[in-house]
Amino acid sequence: MPPNFRRTFSKFVLYSKHNVWAGRHWDWHYGILRQYALLLPFLLLAMFHSPWWLVALPLWLAARTAKRILAHRFEYGIGTLFNPLIVGGVMLLIVTIDMATFAGWIQAKMRRGSSE
Repeated sequence: MPPNFRRTFSKFVLYSKHNVWAGRHWDWHYGILRQYALLLPFLLLAMFHSPWWLVALPLWLAARTAKRILAHRFEYGIGTLFNPLIVGGVMLLIVTIDMATFAGWIQAKMRRGSSE
């Protein structure tokens, strides 16, 4: 991993673009897009019913973070799940990589047209 979030973002934008150009966006990009599409009903409910529906967003991110940390529990121990610095860092990393994925996808489509 690169040493900071800016370089991590740049690296994953590059990975994202090349995956799209290689026609493999179904493998990575669509999975991320589905994750965010699942949030759409909660955003609509928050807009038209009650802002309390926005509670789903941090819960969703916390679930993704816990899943990622638990995937490495044998390497780093289960205690990492209870370390707020690690949890916060992993959350920030997930959002950074997701945004880089979308940025790279858009850049790839704008530069080479649609490969779908």
